[in-house]
Amino acid sequence: VPQQVLVTAVDDALSEGTHKTYISHSLATADTTFQQAFILQEIVTIHDNDTADTVPPRVLDVQVGSSEWSVTFIDAVDGGGIAAGNGRGLSLASADQLKNLPWINIDRLYIQFSEDVSASLTPAKIALVGTNLANYMPGVTLLYGADGPNVATLRFASPIANDSLILSLLDSITDAAGNQLDGEWSDAVSTASGNGTAGGRFDFRIDVLPGDIDNNGYTNLNDLLAMLAQQGAQVGRPGYSANMDVNGDSYLNLNDLTGTLAIQGMSLPTAPSLPLPPPQRTARPSTRQPASDEFGRADTDRYEATDEYFSEVGLRRGGFRSCFRAEFD
Repeated sequence: VPQQVLVTAVDDALSEGTHKTYISHSLATADTTFQQAFILQEIVTIHDNDTADTVPPRVLDVQVGSSEWSVTFIDAVDGGGIAAGNGRGLSLASADQLKNLPWINIDRLYIQFSEDVSASLTPAKIALVGTNLANYMPGVTLLYGADGPNVATLRFASPIANDSLILSLLDSITDAAGNQLDGEWSDAVSTASGNGTAGGRFDFRIDVLPGDIDNNGYTNLNDLLAMLAQQGAQVGRPGYSANMDVNGDSYLNLNDLTGTLAIQGMSLPTAPSLPLPPPQRTARPSTRQPASDEFGRADTDRYEATDEYFSEVGLRRGGFRSCFRAEFD
């Protein structure tokens, strides 16, 4: 009895464009009359309803924080006030990027991306160099998503001491669609990375000078005197300054004074050189066929082939048509 069979492709979220595939058939019967029957494969066209993602990921913010900062202190510096803001620490994506960070216990860096890059982000694609410490990455643990959506966290084994640093991200970091990081950044000017075109390394300077309350590049008696004048102040009260609260506990007290006294006479070093890009591999001529899809095709949109090709691989066109199975994904 003739029957009509409806075959539909799986509606996934991948953008694959309009392409063709095969529907193959198998026959199982106890009737010996039909056991040798052969059903030709069908060629079908699939029209994908998904639009390709061509927007590259960007870096929206870099924030500094500490595992020792109180929730109240974070609220005071995270740009949103009580129970608002980023909830992690101080945003550096502003004109104040190059101000010296005066806290004695910075051990967190947060990188906010515009979209998910977790599949491609590895420590090998991140560099963090300094003048006083050449390479910070051996002492860093990389996490993704632990502190918010699309946030990469660098957790340090020990706090950052007096140093000028450059955080670099390679543009081989990609989103789920394979778009490269749009990473160009101008220090103290940019508020998000990129120039509108995929590709471009992200280089971001960070200056840390614990105890430099007045941001003059030195820790000296002036910083101690300014802090001493506001002793007893706390977050939300007159006289409190987050820059003077060098341990981030929400209070200006003896702990801040002794912490600053221990690092008197320090000065910010000059900025380090940019990290060198990874070495480029020399391309070699290849005789291999272009990358193929699950059906062994170099291009899912190009379906014609010649008898000469099939002869070369030891197949004739008729045999070629019978060696595929229908697959949809």
